[in-house]
Amino acid sequence: MAKINKVKKKASKIKNKLSGAKKKVKSVKAKVSGLKQKAREDIAKAKKTLISAEKKVKGFIDKHPEKAAMIAAGIGAAIGAAVTSALKKAGKKK
Repeated sequence: MAKINKVKKKASKIKNKLSGAKKKVKSVKAKVSGLKQKAREDIAKAKKTLISAEKKVKGFIDKHPEKAAMIAAGIGAAIGAAVTSALKKAGKKK
């Protein structure tokens, strides 16, 4: 009889631990759900911002095609110089 009572106590403890774990899982699920919703909202906001910026850039290009070409060339040259510099530094480390 004593062994049965010990087993019952252990089973009760396990049941309590599982109940606590279920509550924690439920809490985590609620937090994840909230984070997913916040991420959706942030993505939608970022998308609107990017669309607005794209329209502004296209408008600038339409109004000032020469300036836009010069800016693009400058950016391309800067990126090219940065890549070249990085590759040279990487080559010297070997």
